[in-house]
Amino acid sequence: MTTRRIHSSKGSLPPLSLPPEALVPNGVPDPWSNLLAEVTGALPLVMITLLSIVIYGANRLANRDPPTPQDAGLPPKDGTETVT
Repeated sequence: MTTRRIHSSKGSLPPLSLPPEALVPNGVPDPWSNLLAEVTGALPLVMITLLSIVIYGANRLANRDPPTPQDAGLPPKDGTETVT
């Protein structure tokens, strides 16, 4: 069994304890492992979103108009200056 060190922009990570063939057998990723990774990554985000809607209510979260360029201090498109 060989170990190899993974290099990243933050330095060197500890060596892998499994050979690459064990991680990806025959060079083909396991679809069930990929599905599990996608679900476990998305599930907390979906749950936080739904919990926020339940706690705060949809009306409170979406009761405002979307921001406009004037809210960022940009002049209106017609070129007139607004005084606030």
